[in-house]
Amino acid sequence: MNKNETNIKPAMKAHEVIGIRSIKVIIIILLISFIYIGFNYQCVNTVEGLVIDKLQQGLDGEEEYGIVIREEDGSEQLIKNSEYVNIVKVKNKSESKSLQDGIEKGKKYRFKVRGLSITDFKQYPNLISYTLTNDEIREQMKVQNEQSMKNKKIAEELVAQELNIDKKYIQFVNTFNDEKWIHKNLSCTIKTNSKEYHVEFNTDKIENSINQGMYQPTTINKFIVK
Repeated sequence: MNKNETNIKPAMKAHEVIGIRSIKVIIIILLISFIYIGFNYQCVNTVEGLVIDKLQQGLDGEEEYGIVIREEDGSEQLIKNSEYVNIVKVKNKSESKSLQDGIEKGKKYRFKVRGLSITDFKQYPNLISYTLTNDEIREQMKVQNEQSMKNKKIAEELVAQELNIDKKYIQFVNTFNDEKWIHKNLSCTIKTNSKEYHVEFNTDKIENSINQGMYQPTTINKFIVK
């Protein structure tokens, strides 16, 4: 009887040791996983690139959004634009869609992303916000300025035709910044040698490569003597 007991006890002890070690390994793996997930979603990076594609996929009846960009070195990155929850903020589906809708293919953006880049898959876990790059902003301002100058000349010609006078006798009383001259509801006050007028224009949207929602005057809608 004593002999059997001495044979069983070492086996039980070995089994217990293996079980305890297995539990410890599982706990360590879980802790590492939780730490990585927590750090991943608290880590915020900035990445810059040209948007080459916008993704919208259905997964189990749910919409998933994503942005594919090309960085300066030619590498491509996928920025996932999905819902997330952490101790700081909750990002819901409507916010994801709003971010997605505001981004345009063919433009360069500076993206703020949450999470670490997954090297093998070339992707960032989540998009937080974005802004145009300085180069893109300068290009937009250049296009706006050029269109504003063009719109002023068109408006001047339309008024000259309406009054049947030479353009040199027309003076714009209220001076606008360039952005005002590309709006859909374009109006201005002009002055001739003898009178002052309030002019409202009909406009058409301009289709261009930068697609800034610019408009140009086509005809006069209202011509009011002040």
